[in-house]
Amino acid sequence: ESRTGNRLVTLGIVVVFAFGLVVPALVMAFNSSHKASVAVGGVRLTPEQQKGRELFAKACAVCHTLAAVNGVGRIGPNLDVRVGEDISTPAGRKALVLSAISEGRARGLGQMPALLYQGKEAEEVASFVAAVAGR
Repeated sequence: ESRTGNRLVTLGIVVVFAFGLVVPALVMAFNSSHKASVAVGGVRLTPEQQKGRELFAKACAVCHTLAAVNGVGRIGPNLDVRVGEDISTPAGRKALVLSAISEGRARGLGQMPALLYQGKEAEEVASFVAAVAGR
């Protein structure tokens, strides 16, 4: 047990520990911006759709099921089925969502108030849902 041997062992432990901290930190740093633009099914989101995802998560995911935001609400319709599977075109999906946001809905067990979002925010939410519903 020489002094040099102890120093080498200590240095080896420090290097392994530092490597264990640095590598995951670098991976997380480089992946964070990439993940913000990717949705379920590998769909690439525009900046408008990314903002729509944030808005949807705040006000809509409580009531609606939508896999892209891990929403499992049971009050409103399942948007993966109602919008994603029932309507075949992105323009049709966006129009349905915009209509629901502006007019509100009162079917079944719950009621969606009109004008939860307006203007640009409504467009962002509708664009996001149209892009990811049913994927």
